[in-house]
Amino acid sequence: VREYLQMGQLVAILGGTLFVHGQLISNKYMYLPGSHWAVGVVPQATPEEAKRAKTSIHAWELLLNAWAARQVHQWIRQPEWGRPPADVTCEAWADRGGSHLIA
Repeated sequence: VREYLQMGQLVAILGGTLFVHGQLISNKYMYLPGSHWAVGVVPQATPEEAKRAKTSIHAWELLLNAWAARQVHQWIRQPEWGRPPADVTCEAWADRGGSHLIA
């Protein structure tokens, strides 16, 4: 499984076709006001990375896949929780490598 995750990509652009793992529009926020479009969004991005991701789909592809690779690397270094989760919140499940990718 580790090799599979290390080789995986969340986004791939082949020719004029965009392939994603997951959704481009989040069901979680569907009934809230505002944009729910995931293209151009990179978790934990610096302000400069966020700007680049929103202005170029190719930059978004590179930045999102790099973020995912860092998350997998963190999971490899710390595959178990430092403290077991005590409830169902994302914060409670965050004390493990790669937790942001898993959430």
